Parts: sequence; structure tokens; C-alpha cells
Amino acid sequence: MKHLVTIVLLCVAGSAACARSADREVRGEEIPANLRDQPTNQPKQRFDRTGELLESKTKLEGLPLPVDLGPEVVLNGAHVYKSRLPIDKLVRYFTKHLNPEEIQYVGRGARFKHATVADVEDGPPLNVSIAPAGSQTRVEIEIIRPPPENPVPESELMQRFEDEWRKGT
Repeated sequence: MKHLVTIVLLCVAGSAACARSADREVRGEEIPANLRDQPTNQPKQRFDRTGELLESKTKLEGLPLPVDLGPEVVLNGAHVYKSRLPIDKLVRYFTKHLNPEEIQYVGRGARFKHATVADVEDGPPLNVSIAPAGSQTRVEIEIIRPPPENPVPESELMQRFEDEWRKGT
């Protein structure tokens, strides 16, 4: 019984301290540093009220990426992400943000070919693929760059290669 009384008193004191802190914030008073910015255990919000993925602040060539997409790895010029977000939500997200010349649905995933970013003028076209990868989803974004206007002649490239090869031996 003695322990029960102690627990009840601690709960009452704790709730009173929280109420005083909230009252201070409403009245515009300074909140002590030890009560400010307490870490919360609330998960990062990923979806809006309708269940659609939210945009992050990260953009790739004007394309806003969804929250919790990452980390990024660049492989052969393509930006590759792994995510635990549901694949159908990712497909729907990119469908809203891209204007592709062609969409291929592959299983539960999709490929957006030669897509432009909605609401972005003069951005480069993108190839975006979304596919299952084990228990995760893989999102690959390839930026399609135009060929150089004045390419280096093949003979010059061969000469550079031979010069580098000779230096290495």
C-alpha cells in the first residue's frame, strides 16, 4: 500500500510539471532548458491523411523524393535507393510526380521510361524503376544526359589510352 501511494504521488507531480510547462509555452514564457526539446518516441510521419507518401526535402533533378527513401548509392551513374516503404505506395508516388513516355508494370513494380518531372521545366529525362528486393524495395533513378555536342574523336581517345598504358608499364 505504501508503494501505491508513492507511485500515485509521483504521477500527480509529473503531470503537474508537464501542465506548467505547457502553460508557460502558451503564455509565451521561457521554458527551462531541461524541459525544452525533449526527445519524443513518435515515429517520423511517412503518410498524409489519405495514405499517400509524403515528400522529403531531398530532390534529384527537381524530383522530390519521398520520405524514408535511402540511403543513396550511385552505381554506373544511376542513383539507387533501398526502402522498407510499401512498393505499391512508391509506385503511386512516382506515378504522381513523373510524366513518362512509357510505363511498364513488372509484377508489383514499375519502370518509368524517359520521364520528365511534373512541374519542372527543362529538366533532364529520367528512367525510374521500382522493384522488390528481398524484404525491401529498390528504387533506381537514372538521369539521361544528352550526348556531348563535340565528342572527342576516337583516334584521340586511343592515343590517350596508349599514353596512359605506357606510363603504367
